[in-house]
Amino acid sequence: MNRAFLNLITPFATAKQLEKLELSYELGSSTAAAAKLGIDRRGVDRAIEAVIKKATEEGALMDEPDNLKVLLLDIETAPMLGYFWRLWSEIRGIDQIERDWYMFSYAYKWLGNEEVYGKSLYECEKYGPYTAGSEDDRELTEDLWTLMNDADILVAHNGDNFDIKKIKARMLQHVMIPPAPYRTVDTLKILKREFGLTSNKLDYAARFLLGEKEGKLATGGLQLWKDCLAGVKAAWQHMLTYNKEDVSILEKVYLRVRAWDRSHPNVAVLSGSDERQCTVCGSHDVHIIEDKFAATNVSVFEAYRCHAPSCGHVMRGRKNQRSKEALRETVLNAR
Repeated sequence: MNRAFLNLITPFATAKQLEKLELSYELGSSTAAAAKLGIDRRGVDRAIEAVIKKATEEGALMDEPDNLKVLLLDIETAPMLGYFWRLWSEIRGIDQIERDWYMFSYAYKWLGNEEVYGKSLYECEKYGPYTAGSEDDRELTEDLWTLMNDADILVAHNGDNFDIKKIKARMLQHVMIPPAPYRTVDTLKILKREFGLTSNKLDYAARFLLGEKEGKLATGGLQLWKDCLAGVKAAWQHMLTYNKEDVSILEKVYLRVRAWDRSHPNVAVLSGSDERQCTVCGSHDVHIIEDKFAATNVSVFEAYRCHAPSCGHVMRGRKNQRSKEALRETVLNAR
């Protein structure tokens, strides 16, 4: 924790939390602060996390390029209905499918904006009034096409393998053209690639990173999907609320893990700036890490760190620091 970060979050701290924050900064660790206060280290950690959470919710830690559109997205789909003869067995033939899946709802928000938007199939009217069991999700698909067409980066949890592919499948079904180019960030892939969490589900990640009360909204299980299929208004309202809550959680998890993402789309390129920027958050507060280099098996580059309070991402320069002579003399491991 640096002084700039501390100065940003202290306005959101209570008197007791502020004492823990200041001691942690002065002594260099929460363990040392806890020892001086005579309390458990977890008490200090929880105080710091609570202040960071409050500052994040108030938008104090956001440092995003104004001209970059980052879309956080989640969809819910109807279950497939079919015939089977035993538990734990997959349907083997397409003739066993009685009714295929389709979209129930979507929810989204633009990074940096407070409002979460969404729509369920129950609300759709463009192609006729909703009827129980309706599979006509064209209106939802058209909405999503517009959103994806406008986005520079699309963030979703398991989005690369589920949400985005499912949406594109419905676009194909409805004879739509592909949206304009966008890059994707899959928070599930970041968790799997970079960390060793007990579970990589969004619900667990939210609780692990943000506290026990930050988990997903309870659905009540399969009955909610059954009630939606039956056209129960309250069920559809709950489904959309659940969908929107997932997007709110997704944003918080994304902001916590993106600095660790070594494959994140280069925000500096997408924003169109000629100045040096952080590749994940777009901040211009990027500086060389003294006496440290980023090395490949052949080349060495200057290492950089983003000093934006909510980031800290590590990057490298593009100019090789080794001479042509050194490169010529470099040998590699034999395979």
